[in-house]
Amino acid sequence: IITDWNPGAEQVLGWTQDEMVGQSAERFFTPEDVANDRIEHEMQLALSVGRASDERWHLRKDGQLFWASGEMMPLYDEKHTHLGFVKILRDRTPEHLAGRATEEAQERHRLAAKATNDAIWDWDFAANLVLWNDALEEAYGYPLATLDNSGDWWMGQIHPDDRTRVYNSIHAVIDGNGTAWTDEYRFRRLDGAYADVLDRGHVIRDIDGQAVRMIGAMLDMSQMRKAETALRQSEERSRAMLETIEAAFAIIQVKFDADDSPVDYRFIEANPAFERQAGVDLRGKWVTEFAPDLERFWFEAYGNVAKTGEPANFENYAKAFERWFEVKAVRVGEPADRQIAVIFSDVTARRDAEERLRTSEAVARENIDRVQLALAAGAIIGTWHWDLPTDRFTVDEAFAKAFGLDPALGREGLSLEQVIATVHPEDKQGLIHAINAVITSGRVYAHQYRVRRTDGIYYWIEA
Repeated sequence: IITDWNPGAEQVLGWTQDEMVGQSAERFFTPEDVANDRIEHEMQLALSVGRASDERWHLRKDGQLFWASGEMMPLYDEKHTHLGFVKILRDRTPEHLAGRATEEAQERHRLAAKATNDAIWDWDFAANLVLWNDALEEAYGYPLATLDNSGDWWMGQIHPDDRTRVYNSIHAVIDGNGTAWTDEYRFRRLDGAYADVLDRGHVIRDIDGQAVRMIGAMLDMSQMRKAETALRQSEERSRAMLETIEAAFAIIQVKFDADDSPVDYRFIEANPAFERQAGVDLRGKWVTEFAPDLERFWFEAYGNVAKTGEPANFENYAKAFERWFEVKAVRVGEPADRQIAVIFSDVTARRDAEERLRTSEAVARENIDRVQLALAAGAIIGTWHWDLPTDRFTVDEAFAKAFGLDPALGREGLSLEQVIATVHPEDKQGLIHAINAVITSGRVYAHQYRVRRTDGIYYWIEA
């Protein structure tokens, strides 16, 4: 039971003297401490050793908890008769919370140090002592148990070609007014190989601005650098291949309108073969800028690949370029990018050749039909075959007689000069010109001229 309550107690706990005198001290102990007989424990300890000191949570009048440093001592009269106890409480809430915050921060730091792959270091400048986390051993092979924790050891592991630069850069921050430091250098592993590292540190200064500590993290960049090098080499090989192949290659971005219909496309990248086949540098340009009348087919074909991701393989004519193109298209990048890769070849020459062949075959079929009809009607006086590479004419007997030639020579083979020897002098140059023209163009040959027969008379014929 409380018998006295001074103003200090009222200030700390909130109750007045009238409210507390005669009441149990349990009012300002937490329910947990009351249930555990904390008050009785303190009194017994105070009686046995002369005082009971502790720090714990207590209750104020308004129900709030506060952290108190408490001390209980037994009270005696002049005859050493035990009268009761004196309880002294001091509010230590701010200090306690600050200490807890520090402990929590340190615990977070410890957990972060364990969770990260970075080698975390803490450099005490006064002692020139550097503390490392376990990652130093895991990433670089140095056992912490036998490690030289001096700052000199750390600097000694930096590649000789980097050491002076790193020393100067870090001391520029330490000796100056800065707090943040970052540098890249080569750090020697236990096996002697060097790792490419990215190191970052933060300087801690005292109230006078003097640097006292520096905490940082060293990241091993070796695998990243290898990956970057491999990627760069792969890109260089790909680019070299694209620049040397004859097929045209381009990356195209397709533009869609509000209804998600393809309305335009532009060339983001293109290889030299693309420019050669297109005849103009189109990189960065929208196709409608230079081909406003381009067939709708191209927009639909490329738009479908960009939207659905389904590859396309086709041949089509582009009137704006006056060329036929064989095209292979696939989507690249993210679907939202609406980009496709296109490989195409100018197949105009092949298509023209195929068309000429179809025309020639049609004409040949027509000529065969005409020959058959003429033979049936008795209008053909002879047939011939000329092998151009060997300049060898073979003719039937009727042809030989019509041209005044020896039939035996006609069967064995004659040169063009021998065949046209009996052509009228006025018609010979025109005949030669007609023959050369049809050889050059590959078209149908038809010509009329006069030939001298064995009777010495010239007759008009059509070949």
